[in-house]
Amino acid sequence: MEAFNIRPQEVIIAVETKGGAERTARLAELAQGMPERADLFAQLVAKYDAMQAAHTAQLADVEAKLSNEYDALKLKIDATNLRANQLEVSLEKPADQRKADLDAAKTAGGALPARAKAIDDFVTAFDAYHGLKGALDDAAELKRNLQGSGVLEFHIALSSADSLSRDTYERLVKQLHTKGPRAQAGDELAWFQLDRPESYHSYPLPESFNDKQYILCWITPEKSVVNGPGLPRWAMEKAMSQQDLSGGKVVAFQLDATGGKLFQEFTGANLKKPLSAILDRKIISVATIQSAIGSNGQISGDYSTEDLKLSRQHLQRRQLAGSVGR
Repeated sequence: MEAFNIRPQEVIIAVETKGGAERTARLAELAQGMPERADLFAQLVAKYDAMQAAHTAQLADVEAKLSNEYDALKLKIDATNLRANQLEVSLEKPADQRKADLDAAKTAGGALPARAKAIDDFVTAFDAYHGLKGALDDAAELKRNLQGSGVLEFHIALSSADSLSRDTYERLVKQLHTKGPRAQAGDELAWFQLDRPESYHSYPLPESFNDKQYILCWITPEKSVVNGPGLPRWAMEKAMSQQDLSGGKVVAFQLDATGGKLFQEFTGANLKKPLSAILDRKIISVATIQSAIGSNGQISGDYSTEDLKLSRQHLQRRQLAGSVGR
């Protein structure tokens, strides 16, 4: 949903620093097809231009009045946004009030199908793991997990089997410490934070940055699976605790049809390589791909009961589709 939100300052800059077709185009971009926003922006433009005209004509009283009206309009910009915490309040209400609030949210600012779908996806995610509240430390953790939905990636982690030159590795280490973990133009690898560094025992060893531990993962298309513009959309349908054939504890998951096809191809091409499951740029698991994965698979490894619980909750809370072996 955040993709449909705007920063008031972006609108104000467009109104006050641009003109003509350039201003019209920028405000149309920020309106994102929402009639309510477009109407508000038109009012802002008209009020600001009138205020500037009054200033030029040295009509101080008129300018002061228009300035107050313009400031009042600016305060309405943020009201066109819809944030996760607002929806959470509605989702906790009785069924009839909840439905009314959701219907109003979907039509607020003008019916926008993409925004309505984002709201529906949020509601589905909320309902799917609403029952997990008792297992969470507190309501604030649930809120953080809900707001972090959607940023899911899978990447092959760098391993000692990869032919990466020492110079390249040292350049990337220096880049981490000077520019942070984000990949730079032309990079084939990027740094990702380990969510539980104490459970990672592979080589190369993690690098420390700002008291957090990072490892390198490949970001090239053949070694990555992401959701993004122009790419096939996929999702996890469910995740659960199970036992494997030897009686070991695993987290089993089921992907939708699109996810199953993508993972069959991706994992089949990267057998015996370390697969990292990444949420909000944090690695929640790294394990070796033992066989090609279709729609059903499992995360296995040296899990304690608590590790297993955390991994399953990660999957369920954030709709994670993922990981290693069948």
